[in-house]
Amino acid sequence: MGQPRLDDMPPEVLGQICAPLVEEERKLSLLSLSRVSKRLRAFVLPDIFRELTPVFVSDKEELSQSSLPSLLRTMITNPTIASMVQDIDFTHHGNPIFSQEDVEIFVKAANLLGIPVPESVLQRPGRPSTRTEPWNIIRYEGEDGEILQFLMEMIAAHTPNLESLQYHVSDEGSVLQVLMSASNSKRDSPLLPRLRNVRIDHLATAREIRPLADFAPNLTSLRIDNTRGGVAGVRFENVTELVLMFVRFTGQELKDLLQGFPSLKDFFFNFNFCNGDPDADLCTPQQAVDALEPFKKQLTDVRLSFWDWQIFHHSTTGFPPGLITSMTMLEALEHLVLDGRSLWRKVSSEEENYNAEAAQLFVKMLPRSLKTLALIRLDSETYGDDLMVLAPQIKSCCPELQSIYYQLHNGSEMNKRRLTRITKLFAEQGVAFEKW
Repeated sequence: MGQPRLDDMPPEVLGQICAPLVEEERKLSLLSLSRVSKRLRAFVLPDIFRELTPVFVSDKEELSQSSLPSLLRTMITNPTIASMVQDIDFTHHGNPIFSQEDVEIFVKAANLLGIPVPESVLQRPGRPSTRTEPWNIIRYEGEDGEILQFLMEMIAAHTPNLESLQYHVSDEGSVLQVLMSASNSKRDSPLLPRLRNVRIDHLATAREIRPLADFAPNLTSLRIDNTRGGVAGVRFENVTELVLMFVRFTGQELKDLLQGFPSLKDFFFNFNFCNGDPDADLCTPQQAVDALEPFKKQLTDVRLSFWDWQIFHHSTTGFPPGLITSMTMLEALEHLVLDGRSLWRKVSSEEENYNAEAAQLFVKMLPRSLKTLALIRLDSETYGDDLMVLAPQIKSCCPELQSIYYQLHNGSEMNKRRLTRITKLFAEQGVAFEKW
């Protein structure tokens, strides 16, 4: 009897051979192995190309050469492989190095889609990057940024079954332009009809996301990191989950932005004032809650983080009002996550005079529909008193509440005596009190 061959092995055995290589991100090794057998190649290619991420040629990350050019060449020259791509993660780039032959392939493909090719791409072969920073620092400008933006969006434009896209904007002036041009050339159907999940980092303003609604009309989850207003004209009919991370909006800008998401059910807002104007009228915690009022019958999940908000106002005279006092109008809300700076002002003199029994903070604030509550990054001394006041009333104000989670700032531990007492009080009401 001859030796068993890869072509004769059952799919289950091939799966056991290949799975560890995919899980350990050794896709290049698996790709090399697949060349010994056509059957193995057909078996592993979907796993290799299901998710595209840049591969760096150099072991030293600061010298990393990006695989974006070779990935684009593969997507253009092999539509079968391009059709296997479901997820793209281009949050890290590397140095784009490619040949004149690559440029000719890129230009031909771009012309077919009506996409203008930047002069920086045409001139790059044989010219070194002018970048002086290490490539593992995610900040790009000039020609490098324009080239990377072109390569990333060209890859996405050639993956018709794409479901998830993540990328860091490398050239603010050309964001989504390649995809817009490709979409305009394909008038009979959307460019990316299966795209459901998008994360884009470093948009100059939120309104730059608008074209996405045209070429990905079935989008359901959108995350935008590091952006600010304006927000005019943003409209996504089918997005149910919206995540805004490290953003700077006024209360009115946030309200106007949310009007463009009529199907919203899950909302995560993270305030950021980095390098901001100290006199800016930025959104307060209560304004963020008030902006959700139009969605009161449909919102089930909300997470608000305003840690930087109190730092933003730290030097102002007379701390402005704006801490959350009521969310009761969110009548469908089931899961809520709040950080301590959304609820309590970190001022010692006020803590000494604070009367939790009189304040009834949570009793007055929480929606009746709530099932889980998480309080994170707690650094105020008053939270324990407020929780103990809530415990005996919890079933009258939140009859469906099952669990309360807590997390102290900087990973510190809660005083054991306080933890024991609070845990016992909630347990008596059938509510678990656990660490987040």
